[in-house]
Amino acid sequence: MSTTYPLVFTFHEVIVGNGFVAKIDLSGRAVLVEDKEEAGTWLYGVEPGAIAGGGTDYSAACREFKKSYLSVLFDLALETKTFDEFKKEVEAFTRAVNIPNQIAWETALKEVRKSGTGLDGFARVNAESHPPAVEVSQLDPQTMRPGVNKFDEVGLAEAA
Repeated sequence: MSTTYPLVFTFHEVIVGNGFVAKIDLSGRAVLVEDKEEAGTWLYGVEPGAIAGGGTDYSAACREFKKSYLSVLFDLALETKTFDEFKKEVEAFTRAVNIPNQIAWETALKEVRKSGTGLDGFARVNAESHPPAVEVSQLDPQTMRPGVNKFDEVGLAEAA
């Protein structure tokens, strides 16, 4: 038996490419699936939909999910020749929706709203106030300051 939860997340990255430094701020959606029989936990991307990560618990699944995301960004940084090309590829990747995962996310959101169930350790976040979005900006290494650094966030999607 498995339980599915709708998650929203925000990732902040600084990526070095071929002659550029880029800052990526991503608000996305994922489905958390806890499988009681298999004793495993999986995070499946909704938007971006081409990433996933699994492990024995949420921490391991989240770590693998983030590594999957970063692997794509690192590959794009290596393969593109300019910032504009990188930005276009990142936007296409992050806006790609996995339709089956989106359906699972919406179903799980309805269930969370109906039952009021939650997840220990997860902040509750209004799903409508956290739509998927991406911002890719070019940074000037000469003017960068520590204020660029930000923590990632993950929360359980629900109503206001």
